[in-house]
Amino acid sequence: NVRIGANAVVRLSVVGDNCYISDNVSVVLSVLGKGTHIGNSNYINSCLTYEEVFLIHGPYQLSVFGRNSACFAVINCDIRLDRGTIKIPTSKGLIDSMQPLLGIAYGHNSKTGGGNIIAAGRIVPNNTVINPPDSIILDFKAWE
Repeated sequence: NVRIGANAVVRLSVVGDNCYISDNVSVVLSVLGKGTHIGNSNYINSCLTYEEVFLIHGPYQLSVFGRNSACFAVINCDIRLDRGTIKIPTSKGLIDSMQPLLGIAYGHNSKTGGGNIIAAGRIVPNNTVINPPDSIILDFKAWE
């Protein structure tokens, strides 16, 4: 019960029941949970999705996506340009991951809209909705 579109590549990965992998998608070293939907021309590398995840306009790598989460054209910053280690904010303060490369953890039922930039090692809490920034919402009345 998996649908894989034209020119899609699935390599060294596990794909759950009822997944939809659209055209021109690459899924590498990943585990896709049941009912995951990967939109056109996406690149998924070293990720884990729970059930019913919706991802469009990646790439997404080194990340975990909770059940019923969605990411729409989000920029995942998974590396520090200065090659320093990534510090993870927690309730007990910053914890040094000792890693220069680290993905993002998206909580269950979280929705992250296009145009957002999520820093490496961050956690989007369960049930959080991050809307697109106001600066990228167009005012169509100005075109009338």
